[in-house]
Amino acid sequence: MRRRQQALQPSEEPAAVVGGPVPLPRGEVVSKVWDYIKANNLQNPEDRREILADDKLR
Repeated sequence: MRRRQQALQPSEEPAAVVGGPVPLPRGEVVSKVWDYIKANNLQNPEDRREILADDKLR
């Protein structure tokens, strides 16, 4: 049986990255952060494990 993750309220800074101040499960927050990283080409091309954070993500 799979348990639902509790929705968490992101603070102001993370909410700007994940799309608003609405409660989201942790897994969905992580997914939205990765979507932002990929959409803004923030991965180091030489080492894709490294994230080059912009001001909004920082």
